[in-house]
Amino acid sequence: MNTENIKHHKIKIRSEYFKAVVQENKRFEVRKNDRDYKLGDTVSMFEINEQGDQTGSYCTLVISYILTDLDGIDTGYCVFGWREWNFKKIIISKNFKIK
Repeated sequence: MNTENIKHHKIKIRSEYFKAVVQENKRFEVRKNDRDYKLGDTVSMFEINEQGDQTGSYCTLVISYILTDLDGIDTGYCVFGWREWNFKKIIISKNFKIK
């Protein structure tokens, strides 16, 4: 893997899915691949509530598996996963917001 091309993505995720991620029940994400997600990229997931406001909680993961162009996955979408989850990666910060 070429570390020079690794990108960091910041995405919003609804509370119900964020909680499943941090409880290690959800280890994959389905997304429109408009950011060109790649193996080794980092993704910060920022929790949002039902009104779309950020709660201040987020976690950062490293993509370890990615599926694109597969039967059942719409064109332009991807499914990515991560492994070796570490709860210590959860960061609570009430001051940081993404746009």
